Amino acid sequence: MRKISYVLALIITVVFLAGVSFAAEAKKEEKKAPKEKVVVAKGEVTKVDAATITIKKAGKTPEEITLNVAPETVIKVGKEKKALADIKVGDKVKCSYVKDTMAAKSISK
Repeated sequence: MRKISYVLALIITVVFLAGVSFAAEAKKEEKKAPKEKVVVAKGEVTKVDAATITIKKAGKTPEEITLNVAPETVIKVGKEKKALADIKVGDKVKCSYVKDTMAAKSISK
């Protein structure tokens, strides 16, 4: 009877330690996920439609970038939250976006 108790205790210990090991490994994998690189750009709006905004970036080497606008994109005019329809061609804006996906995080005028 004692041998069975020892064997069961050993099995429970091994299973417990294996679970802890898998949890620690999962946390390591979670930490290794690359973080989004968010970039800020200022410029003049050259095109706006329902899902994208194109701006001509200000600076020494001006270039046009097109950003994808999602429902979670924060759009502000002054301190008020607005819709993408409130941004017009010719407006000066400041945008923050994810460089890899060109997804707009925020647009402010």
